[in-house]
Amino acid sequence: MAQTLNLTCPVCNDQNKMKVNAAINAKTQPKLKKELLEGKNFLFECDQCGAKRVINYQMLYHDPDHRLLIYLAPDYVKNKEQTLEILDDLKQKQAVSLDDYHLRIVLSGAELLEKIQIFDNQYKDIEVELVKLLTDGIFSKEKPDEQVKGRYFYMDPNTQKAKIMYTTDKEQLLVDFHETLLDFVQNKFKKDLEDNRKGDFQLINYNWAIQIASKDAQKDK
Repeated sequence: MAQTLNLTCPVCNDQNKMKVNAAINAKTQPKLKKELLEGKNFLFECDQCGAKRVINYQMLYHDPDHRLLIYLAPDYVKNKEQTLEILDDLKQKQAVSLDDYHLRIVLSGAELLEKIQIFDNQYKDIEVELVKLLTDGIFSKEKPDEQVKGRYFYMDPNTQKAKIMYTTDKEQLLVDFHETLLDFVQNKFKKDLEDNRKGDFQLINYNWAIQIASKDAQKDK
C-alpha cells in the first residue's frame, strides 16, 4: 500500500512530495522487502537542492513465514494511547489470527530493519536486546571514551556472522555477537523469556532489556 508524504526540506524549505510504501508483506512482495532492507524507504532527497535526510513514518511490515508483524510508530512515545487504539483496530481487521504472532512496535526505520534481520536470521529479539546490554561492558572497555548513540543487531554480509553495531558521534563500530552471552541470557533470564507473550504488541528494545535486568537484580537481593 503506497502513500504520499508532504515533506519540507530542512535546508532550502522547498515543499516536496515523496511516495512511500506504508505496508509491506514480505512473502507476497519480496521486491519491496529488498528495497526496504536497502534503506531506500527512509531516505529523502530534496528535488530542489539535493539535500538528503533520513525520515520515519508509520509503516506496517508483515512476515507470515516468521509469524511477525511490526508497526513503525515514530510518535509512539508522545501518542501512546492513540497508537494502541490503532493497533487494536489493526488486529481486529487482520484476515489471519495473530495469537501466535510476534507483534512488535518500533520507533524508527533503523529499528525496523534491525528487527527484520533478527528474525530472518532465526534469532529472538527478546534475547538479542539482553545480549546488547551485556555487550555494553565489552564495548566500554574497548572504547571507554566513546559516547554510544545506538546499538543494533547486524549480520555482516561478508562473513555472515552476527555483530552488534555501535553508533557514536564519530563513527560506526562493530563488536562480535558472542554466542556465550546468548547462552547466558537464555539461562539467566529463562523465566522472563518464557513469560514473554505472543499476540500482543510490545516495544522490545534496549530500555525493555534494562527493565528486565533490573527486575532480575531485585530478585537476587
